[in-house]
Order: sequence, then structure tokens, then C-alpha cells
Amino acid sequence: MRTSIVLSPPTYVALGGSNSVGHGLKRNETRFSRLVFDGLRADEPGLVFQDSAIGGMGPIIAGTCRTRYVARAARFATVEYLPNMGFGDSGELEAVALLLDELLERRAKVVLVEILPR
Repeated sequence: MRTSIVLSPPTYVALGGSNSVGHGLKRNETRFSRLVFDGLRADEPGLVFQDSAIGGMGPIIAGTCRTRYVARAARFATVEYLPNMGFGDSGELEAVALLLDELLERRAKVVLVEILPR
């Protein structure tokens, strides 16, 4: 009996909240995660986009369920939760650390993104 191994294509994972999903952008403006993906795909033609950004969601759920929010084939990622975090005892920084650990375990190149209001 012959078995085959299916390899997942390399994946760019966009993690974040409202800014990552493009809250406040005009209809013709492109959110930064798509711009990053388009730039990466120019050098990595088989790259897949995993949109793990959810508006209004902080990092705790994604950090707790990181195997769902971070693809096994993650090779690139942006993590953007910082502007809306409370920085109290809510565990948000620990959740970001869990996400970073998961991404680094998969050997993904990771960029932390902080979007500041004008």
C-alpha cells in the first residue's frame, strides 16, 4: 500500500484586531495585511493568505486557540493587537507571547505591528 504525504503551501498569517481587518479604511484603500501578503507573494508565488484577524478581538482568544489561528505551514506573520490592549492583569501580553512562541516554533518570520492613530 502506498501512502502519500500532502504538504501544505507556505502561509502568511495575519493576526490582529480592528486595524488588521481594515476598520476605518475607505472602500478603495487596502488594509496593511493584504499589502504585506501581496509583497511577500511576489517573492513566494505559492504563498497562501490566512486571515486570522478579527475586529474587536484582543489576543487572548487567538493565544488560547493558537493552533486554530496559526497555520501549521506558517512561514510569515504579522501580529497587531497592541493599540487596543489594556496592559492590565488581563493576560493580553502573555497571549501575544503564546502566539509568538507558536509562530517561532513553526519557524515563521514574524513582525509585530503597532498602528498609532493620527
